[in-house]
Amino acid sequence: MSPQPLKRHGGLQPLSREHHQGLILALNVDKGIKKGIAVDRIVKYIIDHYEQLLKPHFEFEEKEVFTFLPKANEFRQKAEQQHEAIEQIVQGLNSINDCKNFSDLLRKHIRFEERELFELIQKHVAPEELDHLIGKWEENLSCMNWDDRFWE
Repeated sequence: MSPQPLKRHGGLQPLSREHHQGLILALNVDKGIKKGIAVDRIVKYIIDHYEQLLKPHFEFEEKEVFTFLPKANEFRQKAEQQHEAIEQIVQGLNSINDCKNFSDLLRKHIRFEERELFELIQKHVAPEELDHLIGKWEENLSCMNWDDRFWE
């Protein structure tokens, strides 16, 4: 029997949908690696999606969502450190191994936020407080809009 789907507060739902896009991004990178696609094609895909999807997403989370927790909270610190580590990988992308590290960390990070961080926030923050997030974020569902579909 599979676990119950996680119920997300309406203010967090757009971010969770983008997390799904992030998982697709990681999957596409892994498929490209497995198919032996040239590193420059995969790197271009990662950098574009980092700039268009992940970077704004991370900034919104850090400014609007993580602030529900104290700066010293270990879950908040872990998420912020993972954001920084992902950015560092993207800034230094130049090998297939770098691309694999990116996809692995992105997948791990998204699962952490969905399974632990967002659950903690929903458990300890009043729904009325989370309501202020509703309508503040327009999710980006463009991960599949890429002309060079190397993963197919």
